[in-house]
Amino acid sequence: MTGRLGGPLAISAGAGAGKTRALVELALSLLGGEALGEPCDPASLTAITFTERAAAELEERLRGAVAERARRAAGEEAAAWRRRLHALDRMTVGTIHAFAAALLREHPVEAGLDPEFEVLEEDAADALRREACRDAALSAAGGDEATRVLLAGHGAAGRRGGLAALLEELVRERASLGLAGPPEPAPADPVAAARARDDLLAAAGALLARRGEARTASGRRAVEALGAALEALAPSDRHRPPDLEAARRLAGLAETLSGWRAGKGEPPGLASARAALSQAAEALVPAVAGLLAVPQARALCRLVEAAEQGYARRKAGRTVLDFDDLLLGARDLLRRDPGVRAEVRVRTRALLVDEYQDVNRVQQEIFDLVAGGELPGPLLLAVGDLKQSIYRFRGADVTVFAGLLERMERAPGGRVVRLARNHRSAPAVLDLVNAVLERAAPGAGARPY
Repeated sequence: MTGRLGGPLAISAGAGAGKTRALVELALSLLGGEALGEPCDPASLTAITFTERAAAELEERLRGAVAERARRAAGEEAAAWRRRLHALDRMTVGTIHAFAAALLREHPVEAGLDPEFEVLEEDAADALRREACRDAALSAAGGDEATRVLLAGHGAAGRRGGLAALLEELVRERASLGLAGPPEPAPADPVAAARARDDLLAAAGALLARRGEARTASGRRAVEALGAALEALAPSDRHRPPDLEAARRLAGLAETLSGWRAGKGEPPGLASARAALSQAAEALVPAVAGLLAVPQARALCRLVEAAEQGYARRKAGRTVLDFDDLLLGARDLLRRDPGVRAEVRVRTRALLVDEYQDVNRVQQEIFDLVAGGELPGPLLLAVGDLKQSIYRFRGADVTVFAGLLERMERAPGGRVVRLARNHRSAPAVLDLVNAVLERAAPGAGARPY
């Protein structure tokens, strides 16, 4: 399937198209020498999967494939494949977190870690994080007015989680995205709020200009109600920087259309004008609320910072790291220590990554540090499916794989292989699914990720 590899390779494989088989074949071609012109020592190959179960399956299938090569070969070739089979234990096959943990254990001093650190299981990490976030939320009762407003609006904790649950979600998301340092609120934009107000008034005026095109009694009543509501607006609603009450009144213009029933013969442009008014109304209130909530946004950032610090203290007191710490620690170690980075690159001939569509930005940076750059280094071999990304809650970003495919096609010696034939389902099932999706989601395959 691969032949001689002159550069990095990406395989974009649809569901049932044989992603794991492709990964096994790539590993075999590296071990046998077909890919690089000479056999690779199993110890020089690293295969990254995203679950321990997938790692075990890949290792089992690879071991079976090597054993089959040894059985079918003869003479010295058979002996060589038997030696590779015995040496497979030295090949690194595991999750990205296991790879990161092993790197940090090899270089704890360079990473600034206690060599005896332990890795928290997810449930234990969630419990510690939740405790830190609950303490930060409860501390809001003694904070400034903006902090107390947050507490009053959410509640500290309880059945629905309240402010503590919001903090926990933000702390986890920031860690998965590799964000460090004190969080900062998005900058307030008074111009955007005023622009949203002007867009709404313009959309209302455009719809009124087409009032004669309404074909039903409900449509004519709705247009007249819109005109009356627009005339009733105070000059301050139209010209001053909008406050929340003014934004609600302005957004109420779209509510006058709620009883509109379109009739036959109505021009398509009329429906578009109604939709434009509804969309403008939906955009106005959040724009104004964001402007007015700047004190609360700053207070929330302070609480997130306090929760992160409390979580970090709890982990330090137990000499433990969570899964996000492993990735961030490995990335930072590779980024700042050229000696460690060179050591990893020299001992690795190829980096095989499965399920690349579930790679997040931190993991992508690790792979770039290991196998990227202009200097000679490991060959990156990536396998994934853009339509099967499922780890968004852990920061996975499908555009990472989409961008990799684009770079591979432009890279010297790079290659992209697309596998579209489904070997898992019967043809009748595929024909039915394709026929339904062609009607239910026309053009879905062409949408940008």
